Amino acid sequence: MKRHAYRGTSFDIPANKKFRKQCGEYDSLIQFEECCHRALIKRYNEEKGKDHSLSFKLFTKKIATGTKVNLGFFDFDNYENSLYASYIIYPYGAFDCFIQDIIKDLKDFKINIKIDKQKGKGTKLSQLLKQLRKRGIDVRIEQFKIDLFEYYRLRRNSVAHMLPETTYISSFYKSVKSRHVVSETYPNQPNALTSYDKMTFDDFVVCTANLNIISDIITRTIEKNINWKKIGKSHPYWINYKKINAICSFEKQKKIDFVRKVIEGRYGVELSDELCESFL
Repeated sequence: MKRHAYRGTSFDIPANKKFRKQCGEYDSLIQFEECCHRALIKRYNEEKGKDHSLSFKLFTKKIATGTKVNLGFFDFDNYENSLYASYIIYPYGAFDCFIQDIIKDLKDFKINIKIDKQKGKGTKLSQLLKQLRKRGIDVRIEQFKIDLFEYYRLRRNSVAHMLPETTYISSFYKSVKSRHVVSETYPNQPNALTSYDKMTFDDFVVCTANLNIISDIITRTIEKNINWKKIGKSHPYWINYKKINAICSFEKQKKIDFVRKVIEGRYGVELSDELCESFL
């Protein structure tokens, strides 16, 4: 299914495009790492089948020596939990950048948002949604997606800042209550939300998919509240008026077509002649 089909619109904003691109590139890197990891496990099982006394610790040391990698301290008992938890650090860092970028994009739509960095003011996402609501932009995100966002956010903070399990246990159990809905929304990831102390690759997949959907819901909701005429009359900086006059001279229709092309390239939508004319 093409992206436009399930989104119901071709509208997009620079912040969402950037976030989706960053996540896509990082997903590919992690998928590569996971391919290597699974190949390594497969090889270990094959060698252990021939030598039942071979421990995973000795096997990895052998591999490290062969690849000339200095393998230091390694928690062999529960290493996958730490490995997969580390995978979600970058996506949340990228999402923080998305929040900053979307605030800049909103200014282009004459919508001013400010995030308070003081503790106790809520997450950047909750503040953004709250301030948008005050401005008549009601972004409706299903509660289980918000719960997932919060659990993986706290899980990410725990591994990034070496915080205890108590940081995220309650949020894990809150998400588990909706596990059947999570499975329906993000299918083919049966091992997600298995246990608070056992993250899996499926958790990474669900985490990044959830972040992408949340950013996209926000983007699509914003479109419904854009006053293109008001933006046009403000003569936005991203319209090169000198270029319009140089290329189109005094031909009005050419100017309108030029504006339409710029808007379509930036936001993915094709405006009517009337709306395009408001930019001139």
